[in-house]
Amino acid sequence: MPKPGEQPLFEEPKFDEKEYLMSEMQRAKGIIFVFFLGAGTGAAAGYLQLAGYWYIAVLIMLLFLVFLGKILRFLRVKTSAKASHKFLNGAIYFFSWLLFWIVVLNVPIHSVSAPELTGMQGAPVHTNSWTSVSLSGGNVFTVPSSLIGNSTYNLSFIYRNNITIIGLQYRPTSSTTWTGESFSQVSVHKIVFTFSGSVNTDYNFRMYWENHGVNQSAPIYFYMDF
Repeated sequence: MPKPGEQPLFEEPKFDEKEYLMSEMQRAKGIIFVFFLGAGTGAAAGYLQLAGYWYIAVLIMLLFLVFLGKILRFLRVKTSAKASHKFLNGAIYFFSWLLFWIVVLNVPIHSVSAPELTGMQGAPVHTNSWTSVSLSGGNVFTVPSSLIGNSTYNLSFIYRNNITIIGLQYRPTSSTTWTGESFSQVSVHKIVFTFSGSVNTDYNFRMYWENHGVNQSAPIYFYMDF
């Protein structure tokens, strides 16, 4: 303790509570803004990917991440100049972008996985004698003997959103040549096609599909065992 008339060795700085609270409020507002910025660009990235422009989605994310500080200054959002706070803002932006990108690409909003085959029915042509075709693991349909020959098939599948089947091909398992098969899509969950299968022969099928007007690169495979 200094004696009377002596200067103190250390003088505690005055704490401005009002200024501290204002700076913390501005920082909190900046964090909230960065979160919503990441959420908005992440959701937009998901829709861009569905439209086939995934590379634009990634480019936008990187540009926003690299120039986040300048973007915030341009929008007059006050944030701390500390390196740790800048890192925190970048992390919040990236993970909020990633979260909403994932949300858009998954149920209940959407699904980027291929449709799940759920069943098939068959009937000899020009009849309405529909018979269920059993489905086993690996999308294998075992065709009953009553349907061997020229028959019409209803193939049903489940998908979270509307899709369009744009191509159907088949080949005997022993062959390497694919042949186009005509079909009609009667609903967003079903196609109808006529096929003539030979006894004791396995056939591979592949269906090409599109979603949001964009062709999907991975076809749907299924097999019919006659």
